[in-house]
Amino acid sequence: MSNNFIVPEDSYCGLCRRNHPLRKCRRFLSMPYDTKLDFIERERICRNCLGTTHTVRYCPSKDYCHKCQRSHNTILHYSDEDSHSVQLEMTAMVYLAEFTNEEGVLWRIRLDPSQAYSSIAAWSIYKIRTLTNFKLCPETVLVYLWSRFDGGERHKVQANLKVVDRPMEKTPKLLLKRDNILRRVNKISVADVHFWNPDYAPITLGSDLATNIYIGAPKTNPMLPMSQCTIFGWTFFGHVKKADIKEERDKKKKK
Repeated sequence: MSNNFIVPEDSYCGLCRRNHPLRKCRRFLSMPYDTKLDFIERERICRNCLGTTHTVRYCPSKDYCHKCQRSHNTILHYSDEDSHSVQLEMTAMVYLAEFTNEEGVLWRIRLDPSQAYSSIAAWSIYKIRTLTNFKLCPETVLVYLWSRFDGGERHKVQANLKVVDRPMEKTPKLLLKRDNILRRVNKISVADVHFWNPDYAPITLGSDLATNIYIGAPKTNPMLPMSQCTIFGWTFFGHVKKADIKEERDKKKKK
């Protein structure tokens, strides 16, 4: 008799809020290794079966990682490729304002449904004009964001951003070959026309605004990172092939 217990899997995904188990979530599968772990830890999900009713210590399943036989899911297996890969994060260029009737200023933002709440990096709040007039160190910032393509109310989002201490890091980490990616897609409205260029994105819109931002499910293409339609336009995310990384290709030319 087998000792492998069959654990009923959750049919509701806590990441993209759709009716499928987490192990089949395309958005979760495309996330960087560290981001997957952060989400698992924050949501108290079992590392082995990805269930939500217990931790790995009390997991009844004996179906461990198929690659190393340790007590974590095969999806969470760490390989050398994880330390050298480049992950493209969803970014968008949007108009930002503190009042609905005010003219917006272009900001680059990140879209990350794995984050429980929307936030803004503390080092960037000085760019919002009225903060210096009222409170130097606010805990939250209320702003309005809307698409470059449609300024109507349908594409305007009110975001209550939590001010967090976040290092000044650019995304993506390496310069990408823009044309390599764009020539494989039809003419679409890209949310961030500079998605390929490393730059700062101090605002992150999390899962608290997911239902207001995302349109439909992510799309897959074997020749591309994954794509997601949003009210701000189309975004790309996921693993980037080495041939699409400019710095990798330039190094080969020098050899």
